Amino acid sequence: MSQLQDQRARLVNLLDQEIETVSAILECLHSEQAALTARDSDAVIRIAGEKAAKLALAEDLGTQRRGFSQEVTSRAIDNKKQELKALTINCRELNDANGLLIRRQQQRVETSLNLITGGRVEPSVYGPDGGKPTQLRSRAPLASV
Repeated sequence: MSQLQDQRARLVNLLDQEIETVSAILECLHSEQAALTARDSDAVIRIAGEKAAKLALAEDLGTQRRGFSQEVTSRAIDNKKQELKALTINCRELNDANGLLIRRQQQRVETSLNLITGGRVEPSVYGPDGGKPTQLRSRAPLASV
């Protein structure tokens, strides 16, 4: 086997490992979304740990892959790179959606706490000019302890 063929085989193997790892990250993101929707904080924390470990592995594999010369290519390598790119895009989209879920839950908690404690409540609607109103309302606490 020539050196170029050997490099191609090693790159294909590396891409297979990277695809498997990114697929596992995508599974973690789906599980994370289900846990966020169910408001299962224990599961979210557990999944975050799993996801972090898989992300570290994917980063390491990506670094190894980028170490190969651009001349090491074949149709199989190009196909695997396209598959990896599609998986990465899916991960990005799902991660963004999960981030939105987290921000919405944080806003609900902050609003609830502000209502209970009499803190400032930021309106969540837009003013006549399309921006948020500049005046914030302070309310009396709903309950005193």
